[in-house]
Amino acid sequence: MLKYSLMKNEVFHPEKVFEELVHESDELNITTLHIKAGYELPAKASDEAGEAMLVVLSGEGLLLGKHGVLDSLVRGDVILTDLRVPHGLRAEKDMCVLASYTPLMEACDKS
Repeated sequence: MLKYSLMKNEVFHPEKVFEELVHESDELNITTLHIKAGYELPAKASDEAGEAMLVVLSGEGLLLGKHGVLDSLVRGDVILTDLRVPHGLRAEKDMCVLASYTPLMEACDKS
């Protein structure tokens, strides 16, 4: 069992997204993204099969898709998506997001 205090080290870099690795294994990767207001992570897709979960821990922003804004995001919102579907984020207010990535089990079984 592990415990992490995610909001304890909330760091916002003025020129880039600050990423902090929380956990990494073959089955799961968890990262916190600290996104300064006005900064954007452009929508992109992965070639890897898997799922992503984004949880807004603080702040406000926008969920981006291939053709622009898909939805607004506030604290407590959870986004689940296939990694092959383009997705990105834009912070309207300083935003902290917990991002997890899980490969599809078929991909894990082939290793």
